Amino acid sequence: MSNNQHDPSTSNIENQTKDPLQHEVASTQQPSVSTSLNSQRRETEQLEVMQFLEMEDVLSKMDKQIEFNHSTLPQQQQQTFNNTSSQNNSHRHSKTVQQQENQTTIPIQKVIQSKTEDTCYQHVASLLVNLNDIKVSFDIMLGSSLSKQRLLSEVNSTMKVVSKELDALILDIPSYNKVNNLSRESIIPMLRKNFNDFQTVQTIMFNNVVNNVKDFNFYKFNYLTQLQILVNSLGDPLIIADRAAYNEDVYMNYSAGVNLILVSITLLIIVPVMVIVLIITIGRDNLFMDKLKKADAHVIIEVMEDDRLHILFKEFCKLNNQYSKVLFLEKVMLYKEQCEKVYDLHDQIESLSDVSGGEASKSLSHEVDILEAKKFELAFEIITEFLDNDSESFLGVKLLGGKRDIEKVKKTFDEKSMNLPDKLFKSLQTNVAVYLLQTHKLFQAQQRRNREERKKNRLLKLQKHK
Repeated sequence: MSNNQHDPSTSNIENQTKDPLQHEVASTQQPSVSTSLNSQRRETEQLEVMQFLEMEDVLSKMDKQIEFNHSTLPQQQQQTFNNTSSQNNSHRHSKTVQQQENQTTIPIQKVIQSKTEDTCYQHVASLLVNLNDIKVSFDIMLGSSLSKQRLLSEVNSTMKVVSKELDALILDIPSYNKVNNLSRESIIPMLRKNFNDFQTVQTIMFNNVVNNVKDFNFYKFNYLTQLQILVNSLGDPLIIADRAAYNEDVYMNYSAGVNLILVSITLLIIVPVMVIVLIITIGRDNLFMDKLKKADAHVIIEVMEDDRLHILFKEFCKLNNQYSKVLFLEKVMLYKEQCEKVYDLHDQIESLSDVSGGEASKSLSHEVDILEAKKFELAFEIITEFLDNDSESFLGVKLLGGKRDIEKVKKTFDEKSMNLPDKLFKSLQTNVAVYLLQTHKLFQAQQRRNREERKKNRLLKLQKHK
């Protein structure tokens, strides 16, 4: 009996026997004849082959069922799932237990960490990969008689990763209203219950492998069934996460639309207001500058009224091609002088009494008519010589202040030919005076230089006399 117990062939038969009762019988019986031993060995091998083929069919169906959640993942996460799974399967037997633990504890990189949907998808993808690793490990251990110590250590490490990943998934399930009768409050207890049930059958399977017990029926009807239940329940958090992400996108789109509308309304109000304010500001600045220039224009008028400076300024303008402007100002001044004389005569006529000043009043009225005729002649000369486009001395529309001012003067001249106002050429006079401001600055600079030269000449003469 001792020799039979240590026979490798006999031990192999005992380990591959499905029924525990057959195991006990095989361990206690003493083979009497070599033919009975060979017959029993052939029957056992046939039974093992049939069970193994049946197990392969079950595992193939299980692979298709587990992959149903894989098809629901986004394209980029499917690629991550496939790459991770293929790497784990290809290098499973070449890595040490410590390397495998380090690999399984590394979380899949998140595509967008700020979105709950992507976070849940990453957790589910990691769980599917690790659960598939555990299933493949048991497939190998059930179909092989080699040493299983490394695979058992790997299964133990992977289960720890699954537990941590499930806890992370539970934390990241969004709080949302019921979707298809699913909610965070109902999903979390269901996940924990399914995982605890799976952990129970996982422990039994683990102990069976440790004790070299190949219970294919338990693996098929208990372990794989509970694994499928756990895998199916992992799709529920994805439904909640997908709806939460959809509502988040809708809210973001709605918020972006509202913000766009508010910005558009703000721009429609602010931009026109800013343009109007800018135009008004520029207009006021231009008006203010015009007023300043017109105020400075009185300097030119004062120079023209001064007998000495008038002559000097006239000669200076003649040298600088501004002679026509000075002639215009001179004739306008003559026109204003005639207007002042007419006003003086009207005052004298009103002061005379009707009884004593009848003859004097008639004489003054005759003088008024003569002055009005002179006013008309001066106005006609100014218009034809300086305001007419065909004239050689035409000052120019821009210099005179615009076509509107010129037409206004001509219209007043036609309507009131015998009683022309004294301010008929005032706006034109101001515009021409403003134009001559730069020339006047040069004139003043020349006058200062002349004074300095005269002072130097006096000093030289005084020094010579001394």
